[in-house]
Amino acid sequence: MEDVNWEIPLAAYLDEAGEEPLSSCQNLKEHGIHYAFLRHIWSGNVVNLSDNSHAKLKKILLDEQISVIGIASDLGKAPANKLADISDETINNTANICKYYNASMVRVFIGEHDNYFTAEDIDNWLVRIQSIFLSHGIQPLIEITPD
Repeated sequence: MEDVNWEIPLAAYLDEAGEEPLSSCQNLKEHGIHYAFLRHIWSGNVVNLSDNSHAKLKKILLDEQISVIGIASDLGKAPANKLADISDETINNTANICKYYNASMVRVFIGEHDNYFTAEDIDNWLVRIQSIFLSHGIQPLIEITPD
């Protein structure tokens, strides 16, 4: 049997490598990690950054040679029976942020479970996000929380 040398890229949440994006990128590189998942940046979720903050973050990532593989959005972090109220514009905006960073994946929640949600609420949400994100070439990653 031949020896196989597999090179498996390792990624980390950028916010778990440090408090500021620049030091986070430097910490990742010191450990041989060149891929990141963006989640909490500066004062909140990456999808809620201003255009100027996105430009600043992208410059840091490019300068430090860190590639973004995914965006950990807070999309769908709402009561499950309110998922239908999230606009297609909001979902498309999140997809556009993924494309801005060349991220091929996005984390999406399936709603907070309470006494008012139905399986139909969640089914409809899953169909919507899958349809919209896949039309952009982005793979949605579904996160289920015990909320």
